[in-house]
Amino acid sequence: MAPLLRISDFRWRQGELAVDEYFAGRAAELALLDGLLRRAAAGRGQLAVILGPGWIGKTALIQQFLDDREARVRWVCGDRDETGLPGGLLEQFGVAAAGYGADPLRAGSALLAKLRQWAGTPGEASEAPGVPGAVLVVDDAQWGDPLSLQALSYALRRLSDTPLLTVLAVRDDEFGSLPPGLVRLISDRGTRLEVAGLGVAEISSLAERVGAGPVPPRAARRLLEHTGGVPQYVREVLQAVPRESLRTALSAPDLLLPPPKSLEVRVLTELAGCSGPARRLVAAAAVLGARCRLADAAALADLADPLPMLEEAIRAGLLTEAPAVDGRCCEFPHASVRAAVYGCVGVAERAALHRQAARGAVGARALAHRVAACGGTDTALARELTQHAEADRAAGRLPQASDLYLAALRVAARGAERDRLLQTAAGLLLDLGETAAAGGLADEIAATAPSAGRSLVLARLAIAARDPRSARRWLTDASLAETWRADGARAVSGEPAVSGEDAAAAAGAFALLLLATGRRAESAAWARRATATAGPSVTRAVAQVIAAECRARDGQPEQALTALRAELGRQDLDDPDAPGGPVLRAGLGTILFWCDQLPAAAGHLAAAEVAEDAPPPAGASPVPFQARRQLLVASVRRVLADYRLGAWDEAADRAERLITLAADLEDSLLCGAHAAAVYPAAARGRWDTARAHAGAAARYVAAGDRDQLLDVTGARVALACAMDDPEAVLAAARPVVVELAGLAGVTDGANGLAGLADLAGFAGAEPALLSFWPQYAHALARVGRLGEAADAIAPFAELARARGRRSAIAAAARVEGFIHAASGRPDAARRAYQAALASLDGLCAPHEEALTRLDYGRFLRHQSQRRAALRELYAARAAFARLGAVPFLARCDAELGHEVPTVPTVPSVPADPAATSAANAQLSASAVRAAPTWPAPLTARQLAVAEAVAEGKSNRQVARELYITVKTVEYHVSQIFAKLGIDDRADIAAAL
Repeated sequence: MAPLLRISDFRWRQGELAVDEYFAGRAAELALLDGLLRRAAAGRGQLAVILGPGWIGKTALIQQFLDDREARVRWVCGDRDETGLPGGLLEQFGVAAAGYGADPLRAGSALLAKLRQWAGTPGEASEAPGVPGAVLVVDDAQWGDPLSLQALSYALRRLSDTPLLTVLAVRDDEFGSLPPGLVRLISDRGTRLEVAGLGVAEISSLAERVGAGPVPPRAARRLLEHTGGVPQYVREVLQAVPRESLRTALSAPDLLLPPPKSLEVRVLTELAGCSGPARRLVAAAAVLGARCRLADAAALADLADPLPMLEEAIRAGLLTEAPAVDGRCCEFPHASVRAAVYGCVGVAERAALHRQAARGAVGARALAHRVAACGGTDTALARELTQHAEADRAAGRLPQASDLYLAALRVAARGAERDRLLQTAAGLLLDLGETAAAGGLADEIAATAPSAGRSLVLARLAIAARDPRSARRWLTDASLAETWRADGARAVSGEPAVSGEDAAAAAGAFALLLLATGRRAESAAWARRATATAGPSVTRAVAQVIAAECRARDGQPEQALTALRAELGRQDLDDPDAPGGPVLRAGLGTILFWCDQLPAAAGHLAAAEVAEDAPPPAGASPVPFQARRQLLVASVRRVLADYRLGAWDEAADRAERLITLAADLEDSLLCGAHAAAVYPAAARGRWDTARAHAGAAARYVAAGDRDQLLDVTGARVALACAMDDPEAVLAAARPVVVELAGLAGVTDGANGLAGLADLAGFAGAEPALLSFWPQYAHALARVGRLGEAADAIAPFAELARARGRRSAIAAAARVEGFIHAASGRPDAARRAYQAALASLDGLCAPHEEALTRLDYGRFLRHQSQRRAALRELYAARAAFARLGAVPFLARCDAELGHEVPTVPTVPSVPADPAATSAANAQLSASAVRAAPTWPAPLTARQLAVAEAVAEGKSNRQVARELYITVKTVEYHVSQIFAKLGIDDRADIAAAL
């Protein structure tokens, strides 16, 4: 019997195995294989067939699957050159084929005996505890010789009672070449696992593993289109582009990405083996694009009958025939093949082909061919491109306009006209949120002649790079002095004017940057400047919201709310459909959230979110980038509002959607979106999900951004609290403590708390911005540092009382109650706990109220007040159960012990903010009612998906069976995980 080995002990080169250190994704496929291995280990032989095109990663998937499993592995591999060698695979099994001639039955009997001896029977397997059976891998089975494959089919039909998992890796286009008996066996007993290209999320993960850093979804989608999602091709493209220019290249659709080196070699080899006419057809198709009409490619290649050439190119894997209604079309398998072909065409030949193609094209396509054919500068072409770009911009087609501006830059002659074109292109890229692409133009813009337009664009680029010093320098430049005194467009020293709207947008963005870095007074000044400079537009609304937030953080929330309501009322009277309305509502919702007016806040934030989702009216200009950013920030606030209101399902779903939206808009928004997603996941004990979001949030924190620092700290503290780990709470809060100590001049932020009295100065006068601080003080008290805990909570409690924030008053009182109890002051502790509950009454904060009742119940139990303790503990338990707060529910059970009621449970109901307080009161009065049913029930569609996944089917198979898309299946699977409280597909069957 072969010794027990891990697959990571091997390498698969020249017959050895190697695990791909850059492997990413494939979670569903790994889970399916894991389930098959478990069944095989129980004595039920399993057969899995992994299908997919060449180079898609079938071998890497098998290697990754086996790497961390202590299974006996036998790996054999077919080879294209040995297909005609009888018994070639059998020899790798250790069966001498020469002794059996060409008789597959005799060879199969010998192979069966060999595999039974190696894999063992169920009884033998049980003698080796911890060994989950054996795994036989036949890689590239389509190249196995017929004798070996027929013998394998004979043996596998008789191994159903052996603890053996057999995995066949087969190219999908050659599956039909397998022997008919083996195909029938796969159809009867096998599990088919179809491996496709990586998805957007998996490509982003792979980019991080390769060292390219996180790439936004739009860049990952470009990589997907370019490489077909083949992992090896993705890696090679990422490694071929310098890291400093990678994001710019991926964000610029007009730039051709390099082909993967391994693919380029194969493409050029296949191209060299084609006839001259076929090569001309493929080259013409590459010039025309990823897809073109065959007649157009034939005309460009000067071919009268292109069909034989197309057939030749298809056999070589260079082109495919595409269905079309406008005539026969041809296309490349994916963009990398086209890039490889395009790159091997000579520069002069390529230009000639583009010139010829331009004569038969119209509109933007003709312009693109003329740009590609241009060997230097062409002023007339640049002017024509600019005219088309301005027309697209006026029509609201900003991405198309951006591409045309960049094309015009490449053919424009140096001079003032090109300088203005450069500034316009960079400004439009910033409007679209393409900060990486815009940043690539910064040096060239800085080298142009001084002007108001140059200063404004450089200021905006500095803001995008989060460089407040440079931004302030350019915004206060003498060339812009007249702009700030203008209420519209005005010429400066005979130069073209800078519009008031553009200047106001830059001032508002700068104000937002200053606010995030803690410079509230300066932020408010720039917000007022933006308001004065802008007209009655969405830009003005953004500036007013920033000014209102500055005011609220300085302790004047009522004045801020009054100003926003007045502006919203004026806008509703003038134009109720104006895009500034949702932005103002977002600002109102944020400040109301800080002020504990949760239902009202949720209403305004919901209205802003609906506006974000709605497409702009026909003919209307797209919502500016800063406005879209404000609306997404408001959506993050809504996640937190839903969490505090107890609507945790909605909070979790919304957070996941926001992460995708934020990644498409701006990386800095990902910090807040990921941080918000931590709260519902942690509170329900989904540790892997919560840790993943907390880690992602930390990766996107910008240096010097206090708001993001507070977001990440709050999320990490929430996770540590849910895990009941006070030491982890202290570690999570340490960055903020160190910052505060540094501001106070204290060298050791871990021990010195001299700077804590300036909490309001650090985060603003709204306690909601420091919502994690009571948990930090509570953790200090729990580890025995009672004096430090009292010093920490005192300034927060004072701030909460000064602002009248009931949620913060309650949180501080709960901590004070714990400190009093631990210090031997039971009367003071009782008063503190009762004050906390009184502050929470009617506040619609079920989780905070349940936490307070849990702590109060513990205190009463230690005071031997059993009846009162049970009342509080049962009320807390019922609230936690309704929320699905599994970790906190366990703490209640630990306090109650054997006294947990066992009466039938009541069904779970969705959280209703308006009825939360009344429901809690009812639950307190009837403590005999146990936890509602948890987990929440699945919908009919979710149940159908769950049952299919439990049967071991892949997402693609489920999608085919239920007539839905793979993306819809992925969404349902995430919801099933959330509702069943699991993190692994293999656990769905047991959970059901």
